[in-house]
Amino acid sequence: MQRYQSIDLLKVVLVLLVVATHSSFLYDYSQAMGHAISNGLVRVVAPLFLIISGYFSERILREGNAARWLKRVVFLYLTWMLIYLPYWVDFDELNPFRSIISLIFGYHHIWYVSALLGGGVVLYFLKSHSNRTLLIVASLFFGIGAFIEYAGEYHLFSAIPIVDKLLGLSFSHRNFLLIGFPFLTVGYLIKKTGFEHKIKQSTLIISLIISVLIFTLESVVLFFRLSGRYGGFDVYIMSFFTCSLIFLSVLNLPIELKKFRTESMRYYLASIYFIHPIFIINYNKYFELTSIGLMLSTLVSSVIASYFIIQVHKRFKYIL
Repeated sequence: MQRYQSIDLLKVVLVLLVVATHSSFLYDYSQAMGHAISNGLVRVVAPLFLIISGYFSERILREGNAARWLKRVVFLYLTWMLIYLPYWVDFDELNPFRSIISLIFGYHHIWYVSALLGGGVVLYFLKSHSNRTLLIVASLFFGIGAFIEYAGEYHLFSAIPIVDKLLGLSFSHRNFLLIGFPFLTVGYLIKKTGFEHKIKQSTLIISLIISVLIFTLESVVLFFRLSGRYGGFDVYIMSFFTCSLIFLSVLNLPIELKKFRTESMRYYLASIYFIHPIFIINYNKYFELTSIGLMLSTLVSSVIASYFIIQVHKRFKYIL
């Protein structure tokens, strides 16, 4: 089976970025540096993971053999939501509405699995449409999500308090329909059309450079929120283009590490992604660590914990 080692290595970088942002990496040294990581580089993580999932799930979705995939993702989601139950349900002051929202859209980092699950279902039912139609619909939903996020951040509907408050809630834009489906579709269409083989390398490089520059500019503008105040976003307007181009660029990298089996990292990376917030929460609760110390401690602890999670996975497959 063909291994995409460049993508495997990209996943390593993405997981490190996730741990970094959840550790508030460098914020205690500089707001600007912290923003550059957490609301700059990290904003490509979820979209790229979804594009990767769409790319490698293309055959399953296209051929209609999605039942096994669906079962696996459902069990994965429920397993980790159960593990994190004490963190998203306040048993002293139960809030049914908040609990239901968390269960549907996912707690903390597990929102990604919810987006993957729902986005995959939507894509499965729309896959019979033309590639052009799929791309247009995906772009439309992404645009709606970006508008909702900007409207909520800049209070464009402040005259209507209930609407303004709703738009400010993360699940109003960070969900399977407005993030999951669009980016899964990008990966799906790249694989289905073989677009990575059709685009010229020179065109790809130039497009990537321009896109990254605009993406960076957008990040800088949002850092000041046009008024000198800090603002954080889940996705940027340029995310749809920039993340697609990053994926294509990495996918086409001629990396072949014969003595290093990158596929063996798969379960470690998944384990680190899912388990690391537990260490961050408890280290913050019991210790006073710098952001660098917190990130390093979390990484070491997560790697050790991952070994045991992988042993459990050998018996209970749906945990990873």
